[in-house]
Amino acid sequence: MVPLGNAWASGAWQWTQDARVAYANDLAQPEHLHAILASENRARGDLGPEGWKPPDSATWCQYAQEWDAIKNRYSLTATSAEWDTLLAMAGHC
Repeated sequence: MVPLGNAWASGAWQWTQDARVAYANDLAQPEHLHAILASENRARGDLGPEGWKPPDSATWCQYAQEWDAIKNRYSLTATSAEWDTLLAMAGHC
């Protein structure tokens, strides 16, 4: 859900190697990994919600909630643009 590059820029750069491996392989939380089309994954890259949103706006509420939960669980930061976008997406709840 939160791409590795985004996590890195949001604070994962200061984690131990073991913590980074645990994050990259966390399948215990259902929201951590979602199957999406390869073309969507390429378009998303390491972008946060301010740079990429799921094409179906009906999923924006869930996306915002899950993004926030992951950032919170791993004590990752969010930019003001990222947070503003998440709040707007949560308006679809």
